[in-house]
Amino acid sequence: MRLTLPARALTGVLLCALPVTGCTSSGSGATPDQATASSDAQARRAEPLPSTAVDPFGEAAAPSQAHLERATLNQADLDEGRILKGPAHHPLQDDKVRTTDEPCTPLARLAAGAALGTPEATAGYDWRGNTGKGSEAGKVTVTTVLAAYQADEATTATAALGTATDTCADGFTYTAPDGRTKVTDITRALAPSGADEVMSLTATLDNVGPATFVVARKGAVIATFRAETTAGDSTKPPAVPETLVRAQLALLG
Repeated sequence: MRLTLPARALTGVLLCALPVTGCTSSGSGATPDQATASSDAQARRAEPLPSTAVDPFGEAAAPSQAHLERATLNQADLDEGRILKGPAHHPLQDDKVRTTDEPCTPLARLAAGAALGTPEATAGYDWRGNTGKGSEAGKVTVTTVLAAYQADEATTATAALGTATDTCADGFTYTAPDGRTKVTDITRALAPSGADEVMSLTATLDNVGPATFVVARKGAVIATFRAETTAGDSTKPPAVPETLVRAQLALLG
């Protein structure tokens, strides 16, 4: 059974430590292609991304680039929407995002599609689909960034984001390769469960309109999701599909 995407909006903030499970199956009615996709998904979940890899010297090491690439969702993992990968969908380099409001840097990176903090490796992709049961207003693009960190750098990054959310609630501006962006209306929101730390927020970007962000940390890896509306009503923050978040977190172990 492949995962489907419900049209559920996320509203509030939540920190949790609940397990997330993912499953696929290839029953008697499955096609050869479906059975192969199911087998692939099961194999990847059987080798989950370690929360903290340990090198031969016993020192904590960040999960590798190869780990992250293997842990990104593939098209076979989801029943709706499209997974887009390749150079055009790689995470933006953090040095490409600048703001004169230094305390707001974590929020600027989140809004621009770059990784938080100082990761050792990053990977990413876009998901495009419809969370509104066919309506134009439900068409969204979700930019996903996975980042792996050394030791406690992941918790340092999430703590800095939490501080920035409070400090910069009135708004700020940043510059990136696509130009200057003003961010306003920053509000904490309810996040899905399934990680060591999870938070969500909404904001308005003057070049794309309302956007919703989900940030989830599992051990030494942080996954961020940015949803923006690509058609229809752009006056309300779009939903980050909870099933998309849960499916990705399941691959992180």
